[in-house]
Amino acid sequence: MSKVIPDAISNYKELQDYGAYYVDKTSNFWTILESDSKKTRKVQLFTRPRRFGKTLFLSTLKNFLQPNYDDPKDLSEHIRLFKDTAIYQDSEFCSKYMGKYPVISLSFKDTVPAIDTFESACYAIAQKFWVAINEMPFLNSFELTLNEKKFLESIENVDEENLKINDLRFWLFKLCLLIEKHTKVAPVVLIDEYDVPLAKCYQKPYYEKFREVYSAVLGAALKDPDHVTKAFITGCLRVTKESIFTGFNNFKVSALSTKDLPDLCGFTEAEVMGLLDYFKFSDKKDVFKTWYDGYHIGNKEIYCPWDVVSYLSDLREDPTNTPLTYWKNSGSLDLLKSIYEKSPELYSDDVAKLLNHEAIEKTLDECISFIDLATNDNPNYFWTLLFSTGYLTVTDDYVYGNTSKLIIPNRCVYNCFKDIKDWSFSKDNKTFVSTRLKLIEALFEGDDELAKQIIDKALIVATSFNEFGRNVEKEAYYQSFLNGIFVDVSQNSDYTYASCYETGNGFADIVITEKSKKAVILELKHAKSKDDLVKEADNGLKQIFDKKYTDGLFAKKFKLESIVCVGLSFFGKECSLSMKFVKRS
Repeated sequence: MSKVIPDAISNYKELQDYGAYYVDKTSNFWTILESDSKKTRKVQLFTRPRRFGKTLFLSTLKNFLQPNYDDPKDLSEHIRLFKDTAIYQDSEFCSKYMGKYPVISLSFKDTVPAIDTFESACYAIAQKFWVAINEMPFLNSFELTLNEKKFLESIENVDEENLKINDLRFWLFKLCLLIEKHTKVAPVVLIDEYDVPLAKCYQKPYYEKFREVYSAVLGAALKDPDHVTKAFITGCLRVTKESIFTGFNNFKVSALSTKDLPDLCGFTEAEVMGLLDYFKFSDKKDVFKTWYDGYHIGNKEIYCPWDVVSYLSDLREDPTNTPLTYWKNSGSLDLLKSIYEKSPELYSDDVAKLLNHEAIEKTLDECISFIDLATNDNPNYFWTLLFSTGYLTVTDDYVYGNTSKLIIPNRCVYNCFKDIKDWSFSKDNKTFVSTRLKLIEALFEGDDELAKQIIDKALIVATSFNEFGRNVEKEAYYQSFLNGIFVDVSQNSDYTYASCYETGNGFADIVITEKSKKAVILELKHAKSKDDLVKEADNGLKQIFDKKYTDGLFAKKFKLESIVCVGLSFFGKECSLSMKFVKRS
């Protein structure tokens, strides 16, 4: 029987029941369970970008380890699920681990507080425990003490009003104790997307209070994991400075920099080629490589599995379908946008280089801090965040703390990355819209100093020195820049905007008309040096009058009472303005 494409399946048992093609990652079980010969590394963190198969890997591990609770000696279901995998070929390993360990599985992937309060954020964590124990019905078969029953009932019956937050801190620890006591085996703890709750709350006023509680929830059980066999945690980031893992003993990290588990998540080239050959799309190999390859993890080149499987699914529906940016639609850009928006001048030149298919050199910091992200205390955090979440990759091997060359990995991510740049100058960016209106008001009021400040900052954010050296008409380049700022200003009921507007004896570069009785005419000039900025601004103003732009505009707009004439010159990322008011005679 032929396999089906594993489209959007992150549950291993469901994948096997569905008869889906499985890219076998079970050979990594030996590394994470056995390679630590001294058994000193009980807690392991795997950091990989989103949609890289972290959830499926933990689900596979869970199905392999957990016993048949009705009959622990019965391994028939395990054999059905794993008989075609690499790990099943190691009979000694399977006899030691397969179906031998109770599992506590917590997923924080979709942890979103119902309302924006500290209590609601804590309740969102509590709900994940409710899900976890409902996946462990065997707990009710234990001969529980009265206190143990009350403990499980407090989870089963939890709501936001009756949640005792101090008790929540010890739920994971107590659950480990309870399971170890009644099964005689310390459980394996699986925690998926541990950093999502932090990312959702990091800009909230209650963040520090919530972080302390969340850290206690994990730390009570895992800092000194005497009642845990192993704990495996996944996420995009390693959050260390806020004490999430401070004090953890027996702790190991497998990050994008480590070489021990490079293909734990994501698809290798051989795995992708195998998929394409199986489903008879070998002729699309170059397309898949251009769009979805390019990640350098450890010593391997890795494809994004979400994109590969999504496009493969679309091709099965219609072989003429073209590749899409599936990865972009699978998550939110809010965190990146919020950081970029606060200090875009720190990042805009490098963003332009990346979009020009160039590498940038940055020092990646393994110790991400959401507090520092919020305050922009360290610009390297932004690049580390882009790297950790899959927007950037390294060009070659690197070590955290050293300077690395970063690039956009593939066509799909290039389109995602471009969205961040485009958004910064879109109507969806409230800060930009507010700034644009301030600029228009400054022009109409004749405030040349404020207008210069706003335009200079926009030049730093939106333009690149890479563009200045190209064979582009300089005035046209800056006119396009202003068109980008004012592109949809006409949607505001107070103004109309026109570029290359015919008036008098020529075409004014830009005309903005207030719906009442005022207008602004801008004539743009490019200066050959910084010293020529004022002279060229004056030349722009002179051209407005030499070509009678004001006369033409007064003739067309009968209600118009006054015009602000502006000569605007540019050199690199600086500008100069020369202004004059004209009233209808």
